[in-house]
Amino acid sequence: MTKRIAHWFSILTHPLFVPLAMGFILVFASQGGMWLPIKGKLMLMALIAIFSVVFPSGWIFMLHRFGFVHSLYMEQREERTLPLLVMLLSSALLTFMLFVKLKISFMISTSFLSITVLLLLANIMNAYHKISLHALGLGGLLGILLAIRKVQESGTESLSWWIILTTLLLGACMTSRLILKAHNQQEVYGGAVIGIIGGYLASIFGWWLVNNLII
Repeated sequence: MTKRIAHWFSILTHPLFVPLAMGFILVFASQGGMWLPIKGKLMLMALIAIFSVVFPSGWIFMLHRFGFVHSLYMEQREERTLPLLVMLLSSALLTFMLFVKLKISFMISTSFLSITVLLLLANIMNAYHKISLHALGLGGLLGILLAIRKVQESGTESLSWWIILTTLLLGACMTSRLILKAHNQQEVYGGAVIGIIGGYLASIFGWWLVNNLII
């Protein structure tokens, strides 16, 4: 993999796009989105795009413009504090809307709750150590998909292919970050491990919470 390819691959696998990718998988290729009409699916995807991509990226550009973030690549750990907080608040608001306002499928709602938990972990970790947010994001997506595959007894056969694809993307993403020297191996592997374990456990706990305390 050349540096040019690694650069573009890092852009395509940016953490901001992970919730949008997860939304696409759950809305169009899983049991959780089967009951939605096509118009409802498109509207839900638009909502996810606004809260996971448009709103956070807009704030990040504003922070950069006013000097709170010196580089959009946010290579320094200190520069990530405010952008991560913005991403956390945006994800929490989206999760609230899915659970309370829209009452979307619990599979979809708990998955975005897991994303919010991962962002909370990222905020805490960033206070002490720099980790690869790219690896954390894709690792979290992989952990969430594995959890859905475990707790859902039927209707998740198509997720197997998405799990395989996500695993390959995670490996390629980790390689690209190392080629670009954006992180060392400890930061990349640490992000992936925290993402996978955190996404999996948060999803399992979310399903337990829904089935035992909410329903």
